[in-house]
Amino acid sequence: MRMYHITLPPPHLTRLLPATSAALYLLLALLVLLSYKLITYPIFSCSVRHVPGPYISKATSLWLTYQGYKNNANQHIHRLHKAYGPVIRVTPDVVSFHSVEAITTIYRGRSNFPKPPSAASMDNYGKPNTFSSVSNEDHRRRGGRYASSYSKSNMTQENGYEGILQRANKCWPLFMMLP
Repeated sequence: MRMYHITLPPPHLTRLLPATSAALYLLLALLVLLSYKLITYPIFSCSVRHVPGPYISKATSLWLTYQGYKNNANQHIHRLHKAYGPVIRVTPDVVSFHSVEAITTIYRGRSNFPKPPSAASMDNYGKPNTFSSVSNEDHRRRGGRYASSYSKSNMTQENGYEGILQRANKCWPLFMMLP
């Protein structure tokens, strides 16, 4: 008669096996969730998936937040418009427009389009401006002083840009006095 000797793993290892497999399942679930959030949803499911922009802008707003931290968000968005065109996606839920047609619809004084909280990061060198004001009341207070400069008739004139520069240079001291 043959005798078999079975060696069991030490007790401290058998206690770790269920915890290790639970950790692996948790890690797998986290990877599936991240792949959906960063790959599947921005590319296939999001309602603004067709709007051009760099992939990082489709996946996360951290890049724009970082640019805002460096006081470089305006220049970053301008570079994106040069690369991708007049309509770009700057974060997963923010689309930026750079066209005369968009001015009347979106940026008019009585617009009900809400600004995202990330607009506050668009300060110019640490100073709040009309664009970086998130609340409509603050935007109206700041924009009312020079609204005529950006009227549709003024913007579409042949020398509209030069006129805006002249008026902006006259108003510059007023901008600096704003809190």
